[in-house]
Amino acid sequence: MIRRTSILFIFIGVVLFVVSGAIAEEQTLTVAADGSGQFTTVQAAVNAAPAKSKERTIIVIQPGTYKERITVPKEKVLITFRGTDPNTTILTYDLNADSKEPNSSSDSTKTVGTTGSSSTIILAHDFTAENVTFENTAGKGSQAVALKGQADRLIFRNCRFLGWQDTLYSNLGRQYFYRCTIEGGANFILGAARAYFDDCIIHSREGGCITSQGRANNNDANSGFVLYRCRLLGDAPTYLGRAWKSYALTIFDRCWMDSYIRPEGWDNGGSADNEKTAFFAEYKSEGPGANPTARVSWSHQLTDEEVQAYSAENFLKGTDNWNPAAEMPKAAEPAAVTPNTEKVAAAQAARKVVNSVCPIEGTKIDPTNVPDSQIRTYKGKKVGFCCTMCPTVWDKLSDEEKDAKLQAALANP
Repeated sequence: MIRRTSILFIFIGVVLFVVSGAIAEEQTLTVAADGSGQFTTVQAAVNAAPAKSKERTIIVIQPGTYKERITVPKEKVLITFRGTDPNTTILTYDLNADSKEPNSSSDSTKTVGTTGSSSTIILAHDFTAENVTFENTAGKGSQAVALKGQADRLIFRNCRFLGWQDTLYSNLGRQYFYRCTIEGGANFILGAARAYFDDCIIHSREGGCITSQGRANNNDANSGFVLYRCRLLGDAPTYLGRAWKSYALTIFDRCWMDSYIRPEGWDNGGSADNEKTAFFAEYKSEGPGANPTARVSWSHQLTDEEVQAYSAENFLKGTDNWNPAAEMPKAAEPAAVTPNTEKVAAAQAARKVVNSVCPIEGTKIDPTNVPDSQIRTYKGKKVGFCCTMCPTVWDKLSDEEKDAKLQAALANP
């Protein structure tokens, strides 16, 4: 009898466990600066998210500029920041490494340091951000981090990272950036994470280095940067990267480079010894800044076989076969409709541009309300863009590339 009772309790326990797992679902929290959501600050929503959750918490951030220091602590796993448009959903602050802690006493001389300057810090695994801008407006003078990523399996899709020195501090774990814009001055992509930048816009605001990679030893399989099919834009002479630590690893794979890239390409970080240990390489670079024969002798041009190790699938897989590139949504086929001829004609007449989707970043735009500075005429058609940087990128494309991108944009009316 006792044995039967024990078996019954075990059975009930198993049923309750299965049922509880079946009904568990993701939670959504809403942030709106105007008070129309559940929270008025992003940090308040993060604080309200469950700790050590097994389900994802979606924090929907309504359009607005949120000036606050944000930290996602390590126990707040599986959180997503979701905006609707990175141009209108902005998370910002304005400290640099030499700033005093805002709430410190007037006689304190302690400064916040590089990490303390971060507008946003991510310490929790499996964080995702979509359609959000991370910004630090401190400007020139010292390190001023817009976002520091210090966790594994981070995904940033269609986000912007804006700052000056040390804009994006990608420092630990595997991190994936898809169709993002990263802008800064000196060393504005730095850290020791294993980070992959897929189809991103890299905008240098002054000379210096784009990347400053921090791989410290040759046995570290969890550190390195790969920039894949990115577009490098700028004016002042700039290095692709420098060796922050001795075994720095940085790959530019099929990137388009404007003429501002220095012919020598790479900087040894002030130590000739780093030339023996750092691994800096390119594969089929394009554009006026692509100059493989002029690169420093200790850099590498990869073969078709060698570059396979640096695909997103191989570079990020780790021991759990993580492959975020495969998870990126594919463009949906436009639905077949029977149009109302009069409404279509009226709508077309009100349009300033032919497209409703930016051909560079893939974000939605209002074709009736695009600023003139964000319009280009191409083959007799007015083409609109989502921000002032995208027309500059468009101008650098070949006609074949423009045709392909415009066709893709027009397929999403």
